[in-house]
Amino acid sequence: MSDLVEVILTANSQFYRVFSLAEIAAMRRLWLDAPHVTCVHPGWRTLTGYEAIQQSWEAIFINQGPVRVWPSDEVISFEDDLVWVTCIENIDMSATDTGRIMQAQARNAFQKTESGWKLAHHEASASPGHGLPAANQRLARN
Repeated sequence: MSDLVEVILTANSQFYRVFSLAEIAAMRRLWLDAPHVTCVHPGWRTLTGYEAIQQSWEAIFINQGPVRVWPSDEVISFEDDLVWVTCIENIDMSATDTGRIMQAQARNAFQKTESGWKLAHHEASASPGHGLPAANQRLARN
């Protein structure tokens, strides 16, 4: 495995670790502080800009709290100055009445900065047959 692939997989894993722990300060550090960054949470409209995205994570963390989330089936692709990671988000819903692992399809883009690789895009949508049931979503909605 190349060094760059290892670095990107580590950055992607760090994103899901911070997501799991619901640490807003750490989430802020993971994202590129720029007006062009974008994020699409399941069932939400596209959020653009660093502050809008951070406000969304804060709302999610307040409503949901810590929840175990981890990536699998990661595939990396390179496009100009971005490195994309397509993966499955596995979400442990055992703290809810569903009591099972839900899955979402996700795509994360990382952009190189002077301080390392930062998230420039995150998008997740329910996986057919394994996604988040609408009646039980614990994510805050815009």
